Amino acid sequence: MRKQAFTVVELLVVIAIIGILASLLLISLNMAKQTAKAVQCANNNRTLTYGWLMYAHDNEDKLVPNHPLTVGRDTPSWMEGILRYGQPNHHDNTNTLHLENSLLHKYIDSFSIYKCPSDRTRNYHIVNGKEVKLPWVRSFGLNQYMAGPDFHENKAFFKSDQIDRPSDRLVFIGQRADTYENGYFVMGNVDLFKPERYRWHEFPARYHSNNSSVSFSDGHVELHEWKTKWPSMGDKHNTGPREYAPNNQDISWLASKATYEKKKKNMN
Repeated sequence: MRKQAFTVVELLVVIAIIGILASLLLISLNMAKQTAKAVQCANNNRTLTYGWLMYAHDNEDKLVPNHPLTVGRDTPSWMEGILRYGQPNHHDNTNTLHLENSLLHKYIDSFSIYKCPSDRTRNYHIVNGKEVKLPWVRSFGLNQYMAGPDFHENKAFFKSDQIDRPSDRLVFIGQRADTYENGYFVMGNVDLFKPERYRWHEFPARYHSNNSSVSFSDGHVELHEWKTKWPSMGDKHNTGPREYAPNNQDISWLASKATYEKKKKNMN
């Protein structure tokens, strides 16, 4: 008995089904890859936070210094060097020496810990007469109120026993490259608890499907989902202060996790 061959239509249907299955598989693989990167980012942030905790343990509960300026002062900061997005041949962007000299590096076993694996920021350099792209070396910023300058209106924490709600106080956060400078994550001072005057100073990163890796002073890490739209990244470093964002939910959340108003605490 003669076997019946596939018709052209049948072959096309089979090919179409294989194509659909392949595209679904690629989507699943990409989602798995992104999930793995988000988990690795959280692990990196956790390791960095453990280093932050161990520094305090080894230094009479004093938190690691955290300064907005990394030049012209005698006191070291947890991280030196100022990054400049979109500025060619700016060596601090790719210099691992600042990581090696970090006050936390004795507790960190790899340079990769300082960076989110989903941060694909590159910097142009001229090497042997040729233009090359080199990866940035860090992605995380430290809450300005964790041993930063003591602002009069809001509480800055200088020792671990001063932190009022350890499981709820922000330590490290992934930062967006165009507003990243020195590892000192700026949220604001005078206007931090005045919703009608909210403004963005530095933006968190949104590398993980609108989420950022954030750590807290008890050592735990979360992937926090942002609620509002922000201005898009430009092609150059964006110096602040930036545009106002009255009653912004995300700024409100950051303020509540960063610090508290001294006067309200004294009234309670």
